[in-house]
Amino acid sequence: MAAIGVFGAGGIVGRRVVELLVGDGYDVTVIAFGAEDRGPAGEGVRRRVVTDVDGLPDAMSGLDALVVATGDAAPVGAATTGSAAGRGPAGAERVGAGVRWGALRAAVDTATAVIDVDPEQVRIRDLVALGAGAPAPVVVGAGVQPAIGDVLASLAVAAVGLPVECHMAYVFPDGGIPPRWRGASTGRRASAAAVLGAPVVALEQGSEVDELPGEVRRLAWFPRPVGPMHAAAYAGGEAVTVPRHSPQLRTVRGYVAMSGWRAE
Repeated sequence: MAAIGVFGAGGIVGRRVVELLVGDGYDVTVIAFGAEDRGPAGEGVRRRVVTDVDGLPDAMSGLDALVVATGDAAPVGAATTGSAAGRGPAGAERVGAGVRWGALRAAVDTATAVIDVDPEQVRIRDLVALGAGAPAPVVVGAGVQPAIGDVLASLAVAAVGLPVECHMAYVFPDGGIPPRWRGASTGRRASAAAVLGAPVVALEQGSEVDELPGEVRRLAWFPRPVGPMHAAAYAGGEAVTVPRHSPQLRTVRGYVAMSGWRAE
């Protein structure tokens, strides 16, 4: 079986990833940053502790792939220790955002395949740029929301003869939210906070356009019992990922759909 590293194994997503990989018989290595012993342990799980960003490339030794399942509290473009420099979507060299970016960069530089779960558009764009020409596969936006949106968009486009636009809307629940849904994980909150104020784009008529959340609104139609709902545009990763497998599309937008009173 392949040797898989998991960065961020102490979080909700990372811990579950480790459990599933071990259950499937993979050789799993938990990579922890700092002296704190975090993440699941037990039979089939190795552990490597890294205390410096510059030590991350050595942590990739012997790994076939790295799953990055951690958030990043550093703002986009914030200075970091070590050599975690990244290249943004426009191709201009800039300082990468924190330890997470350092792990991604180290994996690409050591020809280790990468699977990243971050759903934020700006992170996805950065990783697409970083992975351009990488010697090993780089999978972006493998978190639940962008992955589902990307797969459904692919199926919808394949079912239409000559598609030119793709609009995706996620339903926001109007009823009581179960307690387990009320708070996002620590990593998810850190990831979302890190990109506040970062530029976001939508694909409109073949061109990337700057857009504020909710600036564009439409009426979204869902099957019963959901029905029609207001849809406010948001910066989803699909605007980056969908055109890569469906280049004929001229417009790609994502929305959050909700009832009228909640939309206002």
